[in-house]
Amino acid sequence: MDPAPTAGQVFRAVVHTDDAGAQYEARVKGRKLQLSNVERAAPLPATPMLQAKVARAKRRAQPTGQRTKKGAPRLDMPKTMAYEDAQRVHVLWVEYVRDLLGLDDVQEAERILASPAQVQQLQNTLLKADWTGARFAIVQSTNPALVHLNGVVLLETHEMFWILPAPKKGRESVQTKLCMVPKRNTVFRVVLPIGNETASLSLDLYGNQMRYTMPARSTRKHKARKTIELG
Repeated sequence: MDPAPTAGQVFRAVVHTDDAGAQYEARVKGRKLQLSNVERAAPLPATPMLQAKVARAKRRAQPTGQRTKKGAPRLDMPKTMAYEDAQRVHVLWVEYVRDLLGLDDVQEAERILASPAQVQQLQNTLLKADWTGARFAIVQSTNPALVHLNGVVLLETHEMFWILPAPKKGRESVQTKLCMVPKRNTVFRVVLPIGNETASLSLDLYGNQMRYTMPARSTRKHKARKTIELG
């Protein structure tokens, strides 16, 4: 078995210079050297500012379209979908909003609507509701091309609703392209079920008050106003 190489031999093999022996004698021999472990994970940055810089660098290294503002992978929405598939999501939302608002009984709904305090509470509850699966119709917007658009909400973001427009009769199975509708300066009309399928309540929702996603909206407070101007 060959003897283990000495420190001087290792140094000269790594440096590969003519004066390696002299450098070893002057700078290495007799001293303690801290060697790093290449398999060991790098320590965390020392300050929050440096940690933020490292996080930004990691986000930039991810492929475009596969990252969010906080660096977590996002779920890509399909660009097209059949309306009959969106209808299944709408059925689940109808059951959810009935339980949320307590509108299972027509007489109970009439009692709530007759009391201004109950109506205010109903509006506050709606502002904090999850709208994924709701059927919206746009009745007013600063973008005229969006007016009269109606369909099922499939995704809600901070400033947008992804809506699948309702197709013509008989084309529910055809793949339809989703539309991105901004919340800002848009008025949405939603029909809330009451009791059985024949009774309903139509309400207008102002997108300026529906901004932010559902978890953030649940902690915000809105002041009652007689009118809300669109920008």
